[in-house]
Amino acid sequence: MPSTTSSTSLVPAATYPAIVGRVLADFRENQSEKMSQADLAEAAGLKQAAWSKIERGQTALNVEQLAQVAKTLGVQPWEIVRAADDVAKHAAKKGVKVEPTRIDPMAAGAVLISAAALGALVGVGLATWRARRAQDPQDASDSEG
Repeated sequence: MPSTTSSTSLVPAATYPAIVGRVLADFRENQSEKMSQADLAEAAGLKQAAWSKIERGQTALNVEQLAQVAKTLGVQPWEIVRAADDVAKHAAKKGVKVEPTRIDPMAAGAVLISAAALGALVGVGLATWRARRAQDPQDASDSEG
């Protein structure tokens, strides 16, 4: 009798746009003067609803928007990308497949992790990024001026 179980196993996955979005949300929420989504949306030239989609990873932001948002957050654009890279590396170490673009999870043999799980990964991944930044303050100023 043929087996009814599938040999395909699903792996937990996250998308890079979702990681970047969650990193941006973390940066926004951890400012000394807390910013709203509407504040960053305005900086990026978007409506709050569109910015919300960026933070949820449903839409990617472009380079111009990244530059404007970074300026508003008081960081360099590369710091946002580097922080997202640190989170992606941490996620991969935890067995989460990081896809470069939005995906059809079932077609990719993956199941997207929840926003809460992604938030936890971002928290730990950003701790790595913040520690590196604290150890090398020159690192943040190299791209200024």
